Parts: sequence; C-alpha cells; structure tokens
Amino acid sequence: TSFFFFENDGSLRYGIECISQPFTLNYLYDNERELKKFFNNLIEQGCTSHDTTTCGFHVHINRRAFGSTEEEQNNNINKLVIFFEFYSEYIQKFARRGNVNYCRYLSNYYHSLDNIDKLKVSTEFIDKYKVGSGHTQVINLTNTNTVEVRAFKGTLNFETYVATLEFLSNLIDVITTTEDVRRISFSKVVNANKTKYLKKYIASRGLVYGHHRISTSDYEMMLLRVNLKKQQYT
Repeated sequence: TSFFFFENDGSLRYGIECISQPFTLNYLYDNERELKKFFNNLIEQGCTSHDTTTCGFHVHINRRAFGSTEEEQNNNINKLVIFFEFYSEYIQKFARRGNVNYCRYLSNYYHSLDNIDKLKVSTEFIDKYKVGSGHTQVINLTNTNTVEVRAFKGTLNFETYVATLEFLSNLIDVITTTEDVRRISFSKVVNANKTKYLKKYIASRGLVYGHHRISTSDYEMMLLRVNLKKQQYT
C-alpha cells in the first residue's frame, strides 16, 4: 500500500519506523479491508509492535484542528496537555504504555513541591512542554505545524489502531467545544461521538470510567504540583 512508508529509527532494536500519509478517520473506515490486510501481512512476516519494549504509536495532529487562530490553538492545546496530565492513570492504561523515557508525564515526574525548581527552562508547565525536549514528553509541542501525541504503545492490531485514533478524534472535538477544562471528563470524551471500535477496546482494557471531572480543587492542586499558572502561554 502507498498509505505507509518505512524509515530507519535508531530508537528501535532491529526495527523500522512505519509512517502513514495524513488521513482522516473516514479514510480508515473506507479502506478498512486493505489496511487490515496490510497489518496482517506485517504479522505474517514476523513483525512485532506491542510485544516490544521500545515501539511506540505516535500521532501527529494538525494544529489547525485546534482552532482557526493561533490564540484558539494555544488555548485548546493547553487543555489537551492538562487532560493528559490529569487523567494520566487512565491514559496509560488505555495506551498500554507507562510513564517511560519516550513519553513522560511531567505531573508524575515533578510530583512534589521539592522538585518544581528543577523546571529549569521555565516555571510554567505549558512552557516546559513547549520548549523542552519534545521527544521525551507525552505531548510534543516542538513541531511548527503539528502536535505530536506520544502516549501510545505500538500495535499491529487494526482495531486497536483505529480505537486509539477514535479516542483522539473525540478528545479534540470535546476540547474545542468545551471552554472550561474542568467540565471535561474521561467519560465525556469516550461518549462524544459514535465510534466503531473505541468502546469495545475500552472494555477489553478493563477501563472503568465514570463521570468524574477535574474539580476546582483537583485543578488547583495539579497546577500547584507542576507550577502551572492560570494563564495561557503565548
């Protein structure tokens, strides 16, 4: 298929990086048969992805998905980062990948007030994401035109692949239509739109999600832990 191409990747042990062309969810649905065959061919050739210690599934999202102006984009990307950090326990279980060197959650790493001063580049959490070492963080903001989500472990299971992208698509829809991040719950994201594989995947991972939202006290405590000021970055 011309949908994917391959490159060397030094972070993999005896592996290759499989890179897709830009696409929409509808493209995946419309070409499901061909793409399933491609994934199965990789398995038949002895390729592995999930069953390794280094392989990740990284998703680049066009910044324009977060708004038509730079201010809108920055505001919504801010909410994306806060969502991933606050729900890191859920995300890690969903993603099949923990808080490792390739996708660190900063609220976990800087989990105490004693560690906050180690944010050398900036005292603001979002700024740390923006100018820090993007390829070690769960959200990479160092690219000009895209936001890279690095949370997920690799997969050659087509349904897992699509479910992951359905989750991100739902999350972007919720983020861009919900002004206050404290009104976003994990459940709201999962149920935001009709999906083909997401809920089945959620059940397979044993994820029990309620309607818990980021409360004011939760929000303020998280900001305190990571020294994020209540202002948008510029």
